[in-house]
Amino acid sequence: MKKSRTSPERARVAESDNALLLHPPGAVDIATFMQKCTGAGSCVEACPYGSISFMSLGNKNKIPVINPAVSPCYLCEPAPCSAACESGALAQIDIRRVRMGTANINPYLCLRFIGQDCTVCYNSCPLKDEAILWEDEIEAPLINMERCTGCGVCLFKCPGPAGPITITID
Repeated sequence: MKKSRTSPERARVAESDNALLLHPPGAVDIATFMQKCTGAGSCVEACPYGSISFMSLGNKNKIPVINPAVSPCYLCEPAPCSAACESGALAQIDIRRVRMGTANINPYLCLRFIGQDCTVCYNSCPLKDEAILWEDEIEAPLINMERCTGCGVCLFKCPGPAGPITITID
């Protein structure tokens, strides 16, 4: 497994009030996404989970974002947000190729690592046994950084007392 690193291809938008904001899936090339996105909102309306909202850019423009701590991307297939995008800013891609970021589990805050019986992040991952693995030797979840999409479902579902800092998205 590779170490996590942020790259320009990832759909990371910004951090605001300690919240990581991500572009919707299918925004593989961020420069093209920013150029093509009209802010019409068809992706926002198409999302069955209400995961996509708008972020103002301050110059009367707005872009669609996902705040995984509020409502993650559930990696619908096919993605209704991409299908609804008339500008071509979002491409329909296989969910295994989506890269919004990479999840990281803090072992000092994770219930499982501190001896409690918890498998929520592992069981809720849309790519269970691909993006998040169960490591039998340590009896705990591990992120496969080469396969993690950064969707944020694990972060959102984590019942840890530290909330969204037990699992973060880089």
